[in-house]
Amino acid sequence: MIFKNVLISGTRTLFAFPGIFNSVYFSFYTPRRSPSFVEILKSYGYKTFGHNGGNIYCSDVWGYEKGFDIFDQRFRGISISDLQNNSIPSCYEITQKFLIWIEKIGDESFFAWLHYMDIHGKWDHLTYLDDHERELAVILQNEKKKLVLNDTDLKQLKKLRKSIIKHINKNLDDISSYLSDRENLMVVITSDHGEELMEHGNVDHLPKPYDEIIHVPFAIYTTDGNLQKELREHVNDLVSLVDFSITLAGVLGIRANFGIGINFLRGKRNYVYSEGFRQQNGFRHDPTRQGARNFSVRTLSWKYMMLNGKEMLFDLTNDLQEQNPLVVEESVKKEVKTFINQENRKWLSWKAKCKF
Repeated sequence: MIFKNVLISGTRTLFAFPGIFNSVYFSFYTPRRSPSFVEILKSYGYKTFGHNGGNIYCSDVWGYEKGFDIFDQRFRGISISDLQNNSIPSCYEITQKFLIWIEKIGDESFFAWLHYMDIHGKWDHLTYLDDHERELAVILQNEKKKLVLNDTDLKQLKKLRKSIIKHINKNLDDISSYLSDRENLMVVITSDHGEELMEHGNVDHLPKPYDEIIHVPFAIYTTDGNLQKELREHVNDLVSLVDFSITLAGVLGIRANFGIGINFLRGKRNYVYSEGFRQQNGFRHDPTRQGARNFSVRTLSWKYMMLNGKEMLFDLTNDLQEQNPLVVEESVKKEVKTFINQENRKWLSWKAKCKF
């Protein structure tokens, strides 16, 4: 089941993962204190496996090891030099570790998170690429550091990404085949951000909440026929991945009162908020939240954006590529402010109940 209008709550891994696992925005997230959906699953007897693909921003450094029986890779206490030399595992390596683990736990209920980083931006170490592709990867990695590519390099980059995606798809097929005889199986495929490929002047996922960065793939496969029918009714709905863990808890029959998300099978969302923090005197992201906050509020028909201190409005019905910003009317500003205030109140109310 492929959902068409799913958006992430942040412009990169650091800003997005609190929404996925903790049902909160990065602005509200407190590492190792914000409750995690995985902890709730573990308390209900689920075996848990997690692999962050070698990404420090969804590792134990930021508190994402909580609730996992097996968690790889861990980075707390590792020196900066060792982090810089860290090797990013391929999708084949991560899949193999998962299959070994699943063999050990047998028929027990489980939750597994596999974070493939192959397509992310460093490719020359991927042994499954041929010699030409790996040589090209070295060139593109260096050029991409400039955050801009010419037409020729951009074409080569897209070709390389397609080649890598074929290998990711093969791993997904292998996992699906291995688990095909399991009852009550659910597989969710999504991403913590997209990638700008010169649509708005850069190549990367900078803190700019355009759709190429925050509009992410989201697909659910399930062996439950009744759930399939229910999911089909919502494939065109507007969904935030802040709602992911709340919805999954509902599907599993778990009463999980945490975070600010909604069960998107029980209620419809009219607005999705996404954010990214930019360095005060630069273009890249700011993990400290001290820099400028860029954000968007999106509906199915329009998007309000605050980008580098400038307000913009896009008519997504006639300008889906977000190339022609409009003057922001006062009525839209009021609508956006009301929604953001509602989200803030939800967070403060829930935080007071949790007392953390």
